[in-house]
Amino acid sequence: MNERDAKPFTIVSGAGHDAMILAEKVPAAMIFLRTPEGISHSPAEKVEIGDVAKAIESGLHLLDLLASSPMAQRGA
Repeated sequence: MNERDAKPFTIVSGAGHDAMILAEKVPAAMIFLRTPEGISHSPAEKVEIGDVAKAIESGLHLLDLLASSPMAQRGA
């Protein structure tokens, strides 16, 4: 576990999200949420509110890390 009490792991996605296009020019990552019923990209898709909260917390943590990085401090 990390300081956000979440176990990070890498998954391979066959999805053609915008991140694939961006990754050709800049580092890119995505935060995926579990869909308990396995339904994706549909009005029937559902997620757990706790997972949404953890995704937001993780995204904010990433932004904090990036903002305090040496590159950001140099204004690059």
